This record gives sequence, C-alpha cells and structure tokens, in this order.
Amino acid sequence: MARAIIVGGRPTDLATAILLAKRGVEIVALDSEASAPGEVDATTSFCARGFR
Repeated sequence: MARAIIVGGRPTDLATAILLAKRGVEIVALDSEASAPGEVDATTSFCARGFR
C-alpha cells in the first residue's frame, strides 16, 4: 500500500488527503495547530478589523 504525509491543515491540504485516501493511499496528516479545522477551543480567539 502506498503512503503519503500531508503537511498542513489548509483546505487544499485536506482535499489532497481525501483524494489520496479514496485511491487507497494511507495518509498521515501533520499540522502545527492543535485543533481541527473550524474547531474553536478555549485558547482560540478571533479578532478582525471592527470585531472584538
């Protein structure tokens, strides 16, 4: 079985992982963030111009 390491958790990285997994490739995904994409935990805050 083929194996691949996906470095990063951005949408294109995750899409690549999904496409490879559908083709039978064993995937290991690495990301520097502790939470899953879209997940908000106690240490995450959002601050944008005009919003606090």
